[in-house]
Amino acid sequence: MDPASQVLAQALNAGEHMLCRALADRSGVPRSTFNARKLGRPSLEEKAQLQQYLTIEEEKAFAEYLVLMSRLGHPVRVKL
Repeated sequence: MDPASQVLAQALNAGEHMLCRALADRSGVPRSTFNARKLGRPSLEEKAQLQQYLTIEEEKAFAEYLVLMSRLGHPVRVKL
């Protein structure tokens, strides 16, 4: 979770009804970022994760598979 989303979640959990400007000034996060999170736009990190072919767990399993194949002496092709 990015810093802007964390600050917004903390403010909502504490029951504070502050403007994005006040939250941005208090936390040091740009106002435009707060407005974007308030409107539901994902952060760049979240957007990148949604565009990946494999999930993080699948990536780890595939990397372990490639290491195992290499240790067993099977050639690991670049296209894999």
